[in-house]
Amino acid sequence: MTLALAETLRLEGRPERVTRVGHRNNRPLFCGQPSRLRGRRIPEGFALDLLGPGAATPYTSLTVAAR
Repeated sequence: MTLALAETLRLEGRPERVTRVGHRNNRPLFCGQPSRLRGRRIPEGFALDLLGPGAATPYTSLTVAAR
């Protein structure tokens, strides 16, 4: 999931240089389950959250420090 989330940022064409990547896998998401991405700015860069069905908290999170 980390690679898929990082690839999402790359495909957006962000001009910033990535200096650090952090990942937290909170629970599994199984094939066929609906999911959605939530992107947000954080002080050090960006965060992407993968939300599963009916979840308010992320199944997987990726934080990217960039400058």
